[in-house]
Amino acid sequence: MYVDCDGFSFVGERFRLISGGNGAVVMVLKQNEKGESYVLDYMTPIPGGGLAESIKQMFPFQYVPQIQEYMRSNPLGKDIERQAKEWLKGQGKSEELFEWHT
Repeated sequence: MYVDCDGFSFVGERFRLISGGNGAVVMVLKQNEKGESYVLDYMTPIPGGGLAESIKQMFPFQYVPQIQEYMRSNPLGKDIERQAKEWLKGQGKSEELFEWHT
């Protein structure tokens, strides 16, 4: 699974990314007798220099290149940026107020 969670706020007149993160995760789920799922285990890669090796340990070999490319291209981040700009327009504000980096 790949997750992206970003928090935005107005800082003065600018709409900025305040906090967030993204990356590949492994979640082990279990379903109870009512059919409800819950998380048994949750793993994230080691940041920094250990990232590539931990991705290799977390996922089957055949998926590693796809995961690494997904992390480089960041399509979820691009979609979140598009949605943030659409939200600004919906609020009657210019998308020029958007700042991805703080």
